[in-house]
Amino acid sequence: MSDSNQFAQEYEEIQKRFSRSPYIQIVSTEGDPPQNYEIEFRVKGLSKDDEGRALIVDSHRININLPFGFPHFPPNCKPLSSIFHPDFDPDAICIGDFWEADRTLADLIEHIGKLITFQVYSVEDVFNSDALQWVKDNADQIPFDKIDFTEQLPAEETPEPEETPEPVATAEEPQEEDIEQIVAETGQQIFTPAKPKNFKKIFGIIAGVAFFVILAGVFYMLDTNKYDTALGKWQQATELVKQKNYQQAESVIKETESLLAKLQFSNKTGKNEILDKIKKLRNTESYVQGVKGNVFVGGRYLTKEELAAYNDAKALLTSGKEYVAQSMWQLAVDDFSNAKTTIENLGESSPIPLKEVDDLLNQALFKVYVTDGNDQKASKNWNKAITAYEAALKILTNIEDRQLEQKRAEVQKYIKESLLLARVEYGDQLSALKKWGKATITYFKALKISRSNGGGILSAGQLKKIQQKHDIASFNSTYEDGIYNFNKEKWDAAITNLSKSDRTWTKARKAGGAKGVERVDIKSKILQAAINRSTAAAEKFISAKQFAEAVAEYEQITSLIDKSSLKTTRHFKLIQKDAADKIILNTFLHDIQKRTAYLLTNYEQIFKDHFSSAARSTLSNPTVEFVKQDGSFLLFRMECVEQARQQRFKLQLDYQYDTIKKQWSARRP
Repeated sequence: MSDSNQFAQEYEEIQKRFSRSPYIQIVSTEGDPPQNYEIEFRVKGLSKDDEGRALIVDSHRININLPFGFPHFPPNCKPLSSIFHPDFDPDAICIGDFWEADRTLADLIEHIGKLITFQVYSVEDVFNSDALQWVKDNADQIPFDKIDFTEQLPAEETPEPEETPEPVATAEEPQEEDIEQIVAETGQQIFTPAKPKNFKKIFGIIAGVAFFVILAGVFYMLDTNKYDTALGKWQQATELVKQKNYQQAESVIKETESLLAKLQFSNKTGKNEILDKIKKLRNTESYVQGVKGNVFVGGRYLTKEELAAYNDAKALLTSGKEYVAQSMWQLAVDDFSNAKTTIENLGESSPIPLKEVDDLLNQALFKVYVTDGNDQKASKNWNKAITAYEAALKILTNIEDRQLEQKRAEVQKYIKESLLLARVEYGDQLSALKKWGKATITYFKALKISRSNGGGILSAGQLKKIQQKHDIASFNSTYEDGIYNFNKEKWDAAITNLSKSDRTWTKARKAGGAKGVERVDIKSKILQAAINRSTAAAEKFISAKQFAEAVAEYEQITSLIDKSSLKTTRHFKLIQKDAADKIILNTFLHDIQKRTAYLLTNYEQIFKDHFSSAARSTLSNPTVEFVKQDGSFLLFRMECVEQARQQRFKLQLDYQYDTIKKQWSARRP
């Protein structure tokens, strides 16, 4: 519905509801159909006198202006008379909790009447805290009136608007008191004749009286003509005011005043009535502003320059809305932006709220960014699409529209979709370059985005394809890393990566990857890497003569092969046999090492037991050498230095260990 039709409907309802109301009178309107109303409430309400005391008054006036965008934007309400109330201040009336888009202007007028009579009032976030305190202190006195504002007078009782009284022409001759007045004003003296003494004297008196009567009649007729002319001028002025031709009306009113000032005798009551009406007219803001050449628009009076700017802004807003209707968003943005600049230049004189224009501009900008994002996404320019969508989200924070809030989730979904598809495309590029590790991470991020917040960004089929790409990249990454580490003899890393590739081989093969690589080869590499790791460790232990540790590593090798499905292969059977041989050897060496350690620990006692001279000597520098194994005997050659009576002797002894009897004994030649 256009603004004009909406305003007409509101006016029609107001006329229907209040034309015969005893409480509410529409004093004046502006616009066709009206957009501005001056309304009088004939009910009891509070005001304040000059000393700040609250007092009850029976008449209150307010102004209501319908803004551009009504009823989506609430009317602007302002008291024209002093009203002492929690919801009133000198420049506004609080209607925020009452106004909704489905309310009518007539509903609002009734609501304001209920506010004035204190049938309703706010107790929080009030405009006038002093008035609220008065309410709290005088709660027993309110409401002043419990009025049903739907009440109407019978048709015959309907107050008629005040009409300008028509002049009443009279042909009556002046009465005696009129004559006295005339004479008093002209400086003549009238004598009341006594009873005539003779006819001539009586005739002279009658002639004198007749002269003055005729003279008074002439003055009276002249005054009557001036009054009639003045009355005609006043009626002409009122017509000019109705036509809003205030400056010409003022010129005619001045002529009216000039004529009325010349009246001497007749119709003083009519003269004073006209002068009173002129005074009242000149006290109205619309007339004062009109004489200055200002025009009332949207609740404000504008100069000609401001009116031209306002009309430009309104035309831009209208064309912008037409572009919106055609989804020509950028052109709408241009018009709304120019309208905003114009309204900003008008400042407080603008009858169009800047916020209203900002909302229109932001809504159009939102559409521009979303459209650009969609276009960029369709062209697979993912980063540009994301930038556009993020700009759209930023715009949403400036728009107070609940309907647009549901767009936020939609735009966020677009961003996720663009980011996801950008990841997939980048993953494809990395895969083409065989940068499998980075490709795996990129595909994983895409999948994570898709699964966040409940998913639903891509179809199940699209997700399956991304998952397959991830599985192939993951296998290739871990397998190639494993082979690389194997060749570099980094056995732990090789085992870790090859084991990962073994776990992902099946998925990769199903997805069309892992070509030329059999799983048995992966398992063989893993086993070989483990064998090589243990072999390298064993060799280090042997170099350090840590034979028991070396034995543990070779035992680990044989255990790995035993547990493997590859144990029957010739290659690993040979490795297992070699490990078993090395276990025997290193076990023997470990045994020799233990026997040698025993002899070194106990050499003094052994030499003293077999050399009587050594019992009283000091022994030092022992050495033990394994000579050979002879049957079940392990033969060792022991030496030490004997210090006796300042002489040094070298002692030598062959000592053997019976591995069957677990006994030590000296070896005889």
